Amino acid sequence: NLDHDDLNLDNIINDVQSDFLQQGVDLYQRGDLQGAIQAFEQEVLVNPGNATAYNNLGFLSYQQQHWSQSLAACQKAVELKPDYAEAYWNMGFAYEQLGQYPEAIQAMEKGIELSPLGNSGVYSNLGNMYARLERYEDATNAFQNAVLYNPEDAIAHNNLGVVRFKIGHFEDAVESFRRSVEIDPQYEEAKRNLEMALSRVDPLDGLRIEI
Repeated sequence: NLDHDDLNLDNIINDVQSDFLQQGVDLYQRGDLQGAIQAFEQEVLVNPGNATAYNNLGFLSYQQQHWSQSLAACQKAVELKPDYAEAYWNMGFAYEQLGQYPEAIQAMEKGIELSPLGNSGVYSNLGNMYARLERYEDATNAFQNAVLYNPEDAIAHNNLGVVRFKIGHFEDAVESFRRSVEIDPQYEEAKRNLEMALSRVDPLDGLRIEI
């Protein structure tokens, strides 16, 4: 006769504590966004104080273009963990998609204040939002930080050139556009911007006399 006393189902269930957070990360890495969302939702049900799970929900909702859900999850994350820089950044991205630029700027600035080192994407988005609000000096500073942390970002160099041009720093703008085109020779917008900026620096540049 088999002795079943060694294997009791209740004991197995009690011994296995599902780590929904890790499960969610694994599912996300396998490309299963919906499965990952369900795992993180389970995690906040059993552990409502888990700020990381809320931030991850915010991130994944953003991936699915559910901006309001993303914002709500990130707000919950920073409510639970007020020094959570990444959650403020994600909140800023969600506000940006909702067209709430002042709120987005405030959230991203808070994230940068909490973790000032190196997030090129945050600085680029911050620069874009300052530019939308015609705060070109602030936008210049943001894009300068973006290219500091990611010197090979052709778009950030182009955008830095645009805001430099807007405040009348034409030679600096030329330098930025030129760097952008060096990084990506196929970047048509940067090439057009470079031509325009060169014409402001030297109106005769590019003119050729035909013989």
